[in-house]
Amino acid sequence: MVSQGFLPSRFTLASVLSACSKLLDGVTGMRCHGTAVKTGLDKNIFVGNALLSMYAKCGLMVDHGVRVFESLSGPNEVSFTAVINGLAREDKVLEAVHMFRSMREKGVKVDSVCLSNILSISAPREECDSSNETYCNVMGKQIHSLALRLGLEGDLHLNNSLLEVYAKSKDMNGAELVFGEMPEVNVVSWNIMIAGFGQEYRSDKSVEYLKRMRESGFEPNEVTCISVIGACFRSGDFETGQGIFSCMPHRSVVAWNALLSGYSKYEHYEEAINHFRQMQFENLKPDRTTLSVILSSCAKLRLLEGGKQVHGVAIRTNMSKNSHVVSGLIAVYSECEKMEISECIFDDCIAELDIACWNSMIAGSCSRLCSLLHGRQFHGQVVKSGYVSDSFVETALTDMYCKCGEIDSAREIFDTVLIKNTVLWNEMIHGVRKTPGRSWITESNNWTRDCRK
Repeated sequence: MVSQGFLPSRFTLASVLSACSKLLDGVTGMRCHGTAVKTGLDKNIFVGNALLSMYAKCGLMVDHGVRVFESLSGPNEVSFTAVINGLAREDKVLEAVHMFRSMREKGVKVDSVCLSNILSISAPREECDSSNETYCNVMGKQIHSLALRLGLEGDLHLNNSLLEVYAKSKDMNGAELVFGEMPEVNVVSWNIMIAGFGQEYRSDKSVEYLKRMRESGFEPNEVTCISVIGACFRSGDFETGQGIFSCMPHRSVVAWNALLSGYSKYEHYEEAINHFRQMQFENLKPDRTTLSVILSSCAKLRLLEGGKQVHGVAIRTNMSKNSHVVSGLIAVYSECEKMEISECIFDDCIAELDIACWNSMIAGSCSRLCSLLHGRQFHGQVVKSGYVSDSFVETALTDMYCKCGEIDSAREIFDTVLIKNTVLWNEMIHGVRKTPGRSWITESNNWTRDCRK
């Protein structure tokens, strides 16, 4: 059309941009943007909003969308919502919150979609600390209050977003209040409540909500059951967790992995291995997570034959080169003092190895057998591979040198670490205490002074 000299209208451009959004075709979308600039339609609010929506869905809000927004003379609620959505997708939390505040200051109407987007980025991440959880909880309460003032308390999607913020902020009392006042709930609502109580080690409440869910006519899905199983295992109630798993009509690999990981994580290694055998009996193909978990259990129990059998499964399923599986294999053979096999696996996959594999090899071949020769060899390989500055590798190397009695070498690595965590300090202090001829009082006092600096 353009090549033949016809200029697109705002409706044409908006339609094409809508198609680009659905196809996640940012390249074509940017070409349309160029056409809009040439024809002067980029300043049109209708086209501008279509551009913002496209950039948001294609993950290009920060790189391109923000400039479009800034060029609009009178952005409306659609414009602000698209930008907030895009920033949320790209995990730009502060920018999205700032945009939301700007929206409120300018008196632009806020809808449930906009509030849901803000809540989605307000929910604490798994790795956040208690101060961030508190901030997110306060933010959630503010949005909750605003939703009530705007009369949006009946919106299901918004209420589910509120539930998630309260649950992830470990405020299950707040979550229960929201849940109890919701005029409509769905499976997602129930799952959030069940998972939230599970994270708080309250398996009794998770099971209670599962019963209420069924009584309300909702059929639990796999996510529901996995959440309850996890909650039971965290609370030490393995019998109930196992019972729920056994009652599942369809058990996918994901469900099996949840069960196996639960047993392995809480040191019920034999149970994990026995259930893996049952999984094989049901002819369900394991994935890398399955094999990694079972290899870890075999390593903890030093089951050489069991490890070999899992190794065979990995070869038959073309997963023997997967980094997670390789790390598990190295751990098994190292714990069973079959270092020649560990080294063969390591050398065969060295080009594709990640941090976990290096750690397994260093910990297994060096720390357990206290082989200083092996340790120095792998230290050299780590340096060549560029992993020497990784905190996990630094700790593994420090541990290895300490167990081999090479405190000075351990101290050299220790001194190069910019941010020393508790694990690293414990390795050094423990190493000095176990090394004859070294002054525990003098050296530990020196390191403690360094730590305080």
